[in-house]
Amino acid sequence: MTIEVSVLAGLVSIGFAIYFGWARQSRDNSNAVATEASAMTTVVNKLATIETGICEIKNEINSIKRDFKEDHDKIIRLEASKPYQKYKRPITSDGETSEGG
Repeated sequence: MTIEVSVLAGLVSIGFAIYFGWARQSRDNSNAVATEASAMTTVVNKLATIETGICEIKNEINSIKRDFKEDHDKIIRLEASKPYQKYKRPITSDGETSEGG
């Protein structure tokens, strides 16, 4: 059983082609994984920055709410105090303040 040189050369070239194709695909896959990992790292960093900004905004809103509540409580106490009642003039139905009192 003799194998011709051309058939043998063809089989060897097909084997090398398959091997080098597989090696290139593996290298391309590893480069794609590295590129994707880099992109994901960038996304994660940007999300962390956004999260920090959101936390700062929430803290500012809570601070404003506390200040508003404190001011509201002060206004309630002031309106309930005796000295303030002396200067308060009731508003009539036509929008004018009454001068009596």
